[in-house]
Amino acid sequence: MKRWPIVAGTITGGVVGFLSVVYVSMALALHTSLTTTGTIILITICPVIYSLWGGWWLVPILNAILYGGIVFAISKWRNAHKLKAGISK
Repeated sequence: MKRWPIVAGTITGGVVGFLSVVYVSMALALHTSLTTTGTIILITICPVIYSLWGGWWLVPILNAILYGGIVFAISKWRNAHKLKAGISK
């Protein structure tokens, strides 16, 4: 199993989590609400952001773990599928 997709997924999750925190922090600092589209996108790409109101610093870390875990699960599933079907790498 190749490691680079897992590393890339983890880095992407961390960056997306960081940008999500910046977006929400700017909206809170300006005393404005998030737009509906922004809220939907935020919940979709960073679902851990609404569960951690007090621990903003944890959001990029947990989002990286979430994305890395998803990519790891997909990689394991693809390898199992290839082995079962007899497909060579």
